[in-house]
Amino acid sequence: MGALLASPATAAGNANGNLLSPSSPWRLDYDRDRCVMSRRFGSENDPYFLQFIRYEPSDGFAFNLIGRRFATVDNRPDLRIRFGSGGTPVKVSTMTGRLGDLPMIFASARLDNLDWNEDKSGPPPAVPPTTEASVTEVQVALKGQRLTFKLGPMDRPMAAMRRCEADLVRSWGLDPQVQAALATRVQPATPPYRWLQTEDYPEGMLLAGQQAIIAFRLMVDLQGKPTACSVQANIARDKTFAETTCKALMRRARFTPARSATGDAVVSFYASRVNWVIP
Repeated sequence: MGALLASPATAAGNANGNLLSPSSPWRLDYDRDRCVMSRRFGSENDPYFLQFIRYEPSDGFAFNLIGRRFATVDNRPDLRIRFGSGGTPVKVSTMTGRLGDLPMIFASARLDNLDWNEDKSGPPPAVPPTTEASVTEVQVALKGQRLTFKLGPMDRPMAAMRRCEADLVRSWGLDPQVQAALATRVQPATPPYRWLQTEDYPEGMLLAGQQAIIAFRLMVDLQGKPTACSVQANIARDKTFAETTCKALMRRARFTPARSATGDAVVSFYASRVNWVIP
């Protein structure tokens, strides 16, 4: 399903091509596994696309950049981004791919530019609507050049994303309000780096030099055991990475269950991603 969120801007770019204005409205597509918000920038002959993707209620998102200037021979290019007009773009983890004939770079980000990962204790702070409203552009630096995409205020698009996220949770058989009110969310009881091991790398994919990013969701019961694994995104066309990921996670992943404000265990979920990268 999909929806248009805003009217397109009238300008498509500027003379030097480093400032790119939108040439379409925001489009929000959603299904059982993810919410994808995308917009086209630039001209008809030289289009660029930005995608914001969430697989669960979160302030972070997968950030995909699509267009000819994102072509690179490096599988993990040195990409730097910054939301908002101030400051210097910061390096983010990346992987490359293609969308049709156009090169694509996969990254992850937050509108407040905060670098947060599972190694840090506690949940990351929320991004308030005031911060979302203040973000009107994103700076992207790659291969010595900097592009600025004019986004417009991001509060209304992100509010639409949150409504989509609630629908996601509901489609998994869970109550979005119950999940939002949890005192503690599902937490790994064993180190996630042990869930997938070097010998799990599919031999055929290794010999072919294939890499992948797999976004997954595990449903977790009252005892902290995964009961189902769903692949929410797979940038590899082959299903081998997805099947290998879920098989290993169901066998090795264990959790501390989510708990309500009264301390009761609650059926919930754990969503993350695996980067299959050849050393």
